[in-house]
Amino acid sequence: LLPFRIFKRSGLRIGVVGAIEQRLEQNILPGHLGGLHFSSLQESLQQAVQTLRPQCDLIVALNHSGFYENLELARRIEGLDVIIGRPEGDSLDMVQLYDPHNRLKSVVMKAAPNARAVGHLVVSMIQDDGAYRLHDAELQAYTDVITLPLSRLDNTPYEALERRYAEYCRRKYRGKGPDEAIIATQGAFRENYVDYLLYTLLKSTRSEIAIVNEGFFRFSPADTARKALSIRDIERINWSNENLSIMRLTGKDLKAILKRGVQDIPAGRGAHLRFLSIKNYQGSAGREVLIHGKPPQDNEVYAVVTTHFLASGGDGYREFLNGTHRRSRFQGTTRIIAGNSPQHQPVDINSLLVRFYQSEERPEFNALDAWFSRNTFLNRALWLVNLNNIDIAFRSVTVRNNENFSDVKDSRVNAATADLFSYALGGDISLVRQTRYTRWENSLLLKNARTRLGDGVLEESDDNLELESILDAYDLSSKIGLPRGANLFSSLRFDSELTPTQNQAGVDNPRQQDLYLTAGFSYLGKKLKEARLGFFGKYDLVDESLDSGIEFNSKYRERLGALNYQGALRLRYLISNQNPVAGDEWGSLDLSNGIEIAVTGSLRLRPQFDLFVFRDKFLAQTATNLQYSLNLTYSRVWKPQYLRFFRRDRK
Repeated sequence: LLPFRIFKRSGLRIGVVGAIEQRLEQNILPGHLGGLHFSSLQESLQQAVQTLRPQCDLIVALNHSGFYENLELARRIEGLDVIIGRPEGDSLDMVQLYDPHNRLKSVVMKAAPNARAVGHLVVSMIQDDGAYRLHDAELQAYTDVITLPLSRLDNTPYEALERRYAEYCRRKYRGKGPDEAIIATQGAFRENYVDYLLYTLLKSTRSEIAIVNEGFFRFSPADTARKALSIRDIERINWSNENLSIMRLTGKDLKAILKRGVQDIPAGRGAHLRFLSIKNYQGSAGREVLIHGKPPQDNEVYAVVTTHFLASGGDGYREFLNGTHRRSRFQGTTRIIAGNSPQHQPVDINSLLVRFYQSEERPEFNALDAWFSRNTFLNRALWLVNLNNIDIAFRSVTVRNNENFSDVKDSRVNAATADLFSYALGGDISLVRQTRYTRWENSLLLKNARTRLGDGVLEESDDNLELESILDAYDLSSKIGLPRGANLFSSLRFDSELTPTQNQAGVDNPRQQDLYLTAGFSYLGKKLKEARLGFFGKYDLVDESLDSGIEFNSKYRERLGALNYQGALRLRYLISNQNPVAGDEWGSLDLSNGIEIAVTGSLRLRPQFDLFVFRDKFLAQTATNLQYSLNLTYSRVWKPQYLRFFRRDRK
């Protein structure tokens, strides 16, 4: 395939070269590039001129460069007679002709915008030593086709084309003609149109974030005056007639995409990204990228909807290729799988936009931000099912100074507990509900471990159960003037050891069953995941006694290259048991630290140490339990509102 063609007119040989810009490589799907090699525009044209010059009297270059870029090309490349570049602006006076009587020896001009003008470029050639060279050039018969009387046009082909287009629209858009008003814009157009299209993609597919590139849209200055859009307008603006793609992407890939597409590439460039996400409906304006009110988390999976072009790695966003593609089974009132369509047929965004607008509540475009702010879908509560861990651990246990602690209920420092190398099994699962104002977490923790008793010969199973419900109030905290990030919280926790003890009559009794009611202050962050300081009331269900005290809890996390350092700390001090007996707690410390090494996406290997320190108030003595363990951990997060509608399709 040659990059040029030679025509013969009036005895002259005219070579015409077509050239595209190097950045077009980013606008073609990687799978469609084949063996194409993209070189610079100057290099490509220079090679074409060297090939054509011996064969042609006149060389014309067509490209998509601007006027001043083409002037520079004419200066650098010897032998280009005429260069015609892209239109700039929308008025006809932007068609320009560069005076050829200069040192450049080239005609440089712009094409008319939107094919609005037709005419002739008349060039004069003179023969010098057997070769032709450019002498003069003039633009003639320049006509604005918009003002051309219809009587001078043969409309037959146009009318046939219009009939075919009208039939196409009626089939595709369920009986609607191309010029029927579809979307009322009230004159508030460009930005709000983009945001509403993103909202259409987001809600119709039940996704968490919708992403398109600015090159998806082609607006006209006349659009700003429109009160409504027809199907013809929509198909002109969304010119590529793209299909949508639904996928899952990790927060790590999503952050890389959005950083480059929103922050690094200037707005107005075709590769610049526009997005809309849950609880961040003003994100397209260039604000911080948030989903559910927080930045994307590296290991969290998100439901993403985008164009097929971007999903295939277009515009250089190759991180999309790491996603797992999904296809929606349904999308509420506007089905992606339409009535008579074959199952899983690709869905084009234009027809989806029309169907969605007609079936959903129709906002006023000139008040779209206010409508978004009260929109129930964009501000819906997030439900998370966190499988925090399923552990199998091999541990070495060392117990010190517990000889006199026979009445202590906690088996970790009870006098019967001895040093041991054994295994432990554990599981921690929680259900979280997040809104703009509250965070409510309900968790269940189970643990089974082997404990060595007495002289080290006898072993028994030690089972622990912990149930906890925590409510953090964001809105109330801001109203009472707490510092940024500080919240009020309350919690209810049931802590028990399921392994019973036997009394003198041989009857099994519960060893430990405590109920804690706590209220206080909390901080929820990124590295310091949470910190809580609260006042609690404790009811011992075994002894039927009531105590109170102060408790501090924290969980923290730090990324160290490919590793994750994480830990937890619990400090407790009891202040109300003024008449203590043996086994009563004065205070305790529970510390856990480990380093996670990723094995697979959800499987981790974690070396860890745990330290438990208990002080008996009656004995005024302290015992410790130190454990070193190697844990194999499986963890995962489910978001049933966004991910349950999808089935695996392909990678």
